[in-house]
Amino acid sequence: MKNQFLVFLFLISTTISFGQNIESSTRKFIDEAQFTRINKDWTTIAEFKSGIGETVEFYPIEVINLKTGEKRNALQLDMNIKKPEVFKTAWIGMEEINEFISFIEDNVIPNLDLRFKDKSSEFIFKANEMTLSYFIYEKSRRLTIKLNSYDDSEFKNYTFWTETQVDKIPRLLEILKIIK
Repeated sequence: MKNQFLVFLFLISTTISFGQNIESSTRKFIDEAQFTRINKDWTTIAEFKSGIGETVEFYPIEVINLKTGEKRNALQLDMNIKKPEVFKTAWIGMEEINEFISFIEDNVIPNLDLRFKDKSSEFIFKANEMTLSYFIYEKSRRLTIKLNSYDDSEFKNYTFWTETQVDKIPRLLEILKIIK
């Protein structure tokens, strides 16, 4: 009986933890502050555009809790997609930036010119609020940026992809290093 109860508790806790949305530390910081200021540097931006006019912009921000004066640096991602027509913002906290830099330096940049014959390879980085994928299939390359489910939106996992903007990934790396 005791073992059945423990198994039941384990299943309930697992279901609850996997069912919860994972927010970035930056979103939590903003949500917990009563008054917030977000400073954006519009001169320091990495922008990706799709062929149908969708965009994703990455840029550094400074978030300030106006009551306490506490400050945090982060990466903001603005996604403007057509289907469904929506503009969404996600944040990547400082604790994820070093891993994001390492992922791009170690896995993406060295493979920007990689080509295959009859096979493919995909490199995936998962942050709390965003997933970035670099996919190579023979001579074609694709960058996909997906917003992970962090709110109760009707649509889950907003997705942007481009094949023509893959060469702009080094600019994203520059932006990440500025934040660090």
